[in-house]
Amino acid sequence: MNWIFTISLPFTNPIEIFATILLLVLIAPILFRKLKIPGIVGLIISGVLVGPHGLNLLSEEIGFSIFGTFGLLYLMFLAGLEIDFKDFKRNRKRTLLYGLLTFGIPFAGGYFFAGQYLSFGILASVLIGAMLASHTLVSYPIIGKYGIKQQQIVTIIIGATIVADTLALIVLGLVSDLASANSSLIFWLKTTLYYALFFGFVLWLIPIISKWFFSHSAGDNTSEYVFVLVVVFATSMVAELLKIEPIIGAFFAGLALNRLIVRTSPLMNRIVFIGESLFIPFFLISVGMLVDPKSFVANTSQLTIALLFLAIAVVSKWLAAYVFQKIGKYSWHEGLLAFSLTNSRAASAIAIILVGYNLELVDESIVNITVMIILFSCIISSFLTQYSAKHVAIQELDKLKPGHDEPEKILVPVANPDTMEHLLNFSLLIKNENSEEPVFPLSIVPDDETATENVKRNYKILESAVDHAASMDQKVEVISRVDLNIGNGIARAAKEMMIDKIVVGWNDKVSTVNYFFGTLLANLLKKTGKMICVLKVPGNLSLVNRIIVIVPPNFECEIGFSESLMVIKRLSKQLSGEVVFLANETTIKVIQKELNAKKPVVDASYNLISHNEYMDNFPEQVEKFDLIVIFKARKNTISFYKSMDNLPSQIAHKYQENNLAIIYPEQEELKLESYIM
Repeated sequence: MNWIFTISLPFTNPIEIFATILLLVLIAPILFRKLKIPGIVGLIISGVLVGPHGLNLLSEEIGFSIFGTFGLLYLMFLAGLEIDFKDFKRNRKRTLLYGLLTFGIPFAGGYFFAGQYLSFGILASVLIGAMLASHTLVSYPIIGKYGIKQQQIVTIIIGATIVADTLALIVLGLVSDLASANSSLIFWLKTTLYYALFFGFVLWLIPIISKWFFSHSAGDNTSEYVFVLVVVFATSMVAELLKIEPIIGAFFAGLALNRLIVRTSPLMNRIVFIGESLFIPFFLISVGMLVDPKSFVANTSQLTIALLFLAIAVVSKWLAAYVFQKIGKYSWHEGLLAFSLTNSRAASAIAIILVGYNLELVDESIVNITVMIILFSCIISSFLTQYSAKHVAIQELDKLKPGHDEPEKILVPVANPDTMEHLLNFSLLIKNENSEEPVFPLSIVPDDETATENVKRNYKILESAVDHAASMDQKVEVISRVDLNIGNGIARAAKEMMIDKIVVGWNDKVSTVNYFFGTLLANLLKKTGKMICVLKVPGNLSLVNRIIVIVPPNFECEIGFSESLMVIKRLSKQLSGEVVFLANETTIKVIQKELNAKKPVVDASYNLISHNEYMDNFPEQVEKFDLIVIFKARKNTISFYKSMDNLPSQIAHKYQENNLAIIYPEQEELKLESYIM
């Protein structure tokens, strides 16, 4: 029997290919982190080792065309999806400025060096300048580990990337047309038309289709994730058909879905997890597979030119970041982060040079030099991003006011399993992201002969809360209480566990018992002064466009005023929704001052209104996907008005399709009725 087997290189069997790539994705980051080298660098170097110019385990065509393209598109999609859209709009001037700087300075350096030092022609020099001006956010996954993806400087960097890459690709198209003796006027007309069609598709049609799908998907996480992938690749395909680089299509797909996917949702967790654990590592490995170290060892003059190109590539991007840092008055570490993220070149750079090579504007040596720039710029970018991101994160923590990062505990009494998911989702939306405390779903069991059996049954029901939270990478801790009175049980649990907020479901049914003894909510309001949020969610919270907040007069005098506004700010940040406050003039002035005093910043507008006029003005204000929030005071407190007592029921009845939240602010110091023991 012949026990000898042979292996043909490079691998062609899909099992061998995937096994090799997955092994690299698993081992390389772990090994290189032990050597104090960023995992991203490890993946790139691994690509060099297994690529066609190393051990030849994987072919360049398979690695770059399939895995690399997929990972790059996913990387750009994540950048658009995780960007703080409000900061993006608010800082569009700075974004444009940095985009022009990080394109213009490297472009000028590359053009001058190629034309003056290498004596290249005008078109070839322009092409090389465009290659150096482009960049790819290769080290973007690193900043996620430090929790600074929503920082202003990161938002600006991502926007500037699209500006720089778009300009570089427009230059590429212009050079291609001129080299083919086409009319530049026709080129500009075609480019304008193509971009108009593309933006109409991605910013108008995609949101309409996505809203319809998410509102009818009934929380099916699998189909929602597949839909997201369809959007990414359909948008990239449309971009390519319209002569626009697919990575720009993927980025704008992220922007189109940005406001529809909540950052704490299971869907977002799946998108980020799968991207950072599989698709993006595929791309990084494919970058390394392009490198041919032997070409530089064999040709000393080519190595010298390559080092000069690399120096220009690095210094020009650093100079752009330094100028922007000084103009924008950013810290040194923020400027370094801007440089490190924009220094790495990858797909755009090689695409530009390959077009020039096919047009015979540059030779093979420039292609090899570009690949070397890709390798070393990515390595430099990874090291510096890890260093600067860490210090920017520390810098942001130092800015937080005392008490801002105190532990926060949220209690979620669950009576109806059908509403449990909605209550948990809302709790995670309003939870302080710096708090490591879990959310506490609570089950109250009547104290009778079946109590033990009911406790076991309720624990099984609440297990789905643990599974739901796990899908969002969040922690929950299920608790149970036995009590003769549900309100007493909730209040006692809140006191024993030092709870900060209680989130309960809406119930507008009035039974005979409720009529004589009061509703659960009314009893709970008497027995605890903690903040209570009452939630009615007939629709998908992730589709919220605006948050309409009704504020009674004198609410600014309540103890829990600041924390109530912080809840709105967190909702606005998570849902990317504009906030509209309805209040009187005095209250609005205090709200404006409070909103500007603390992060996060929200986009807010204000409507002057009397507490007797809310229902009269609402029909003109409310739209289908608005979340209505009512700040409501307990009876006999400074901001309680009898005329507003029935407002929640009136709004719930009139706007049955709208999500509704009633927030009772903390009034712990009012020495409310003691607990019945």
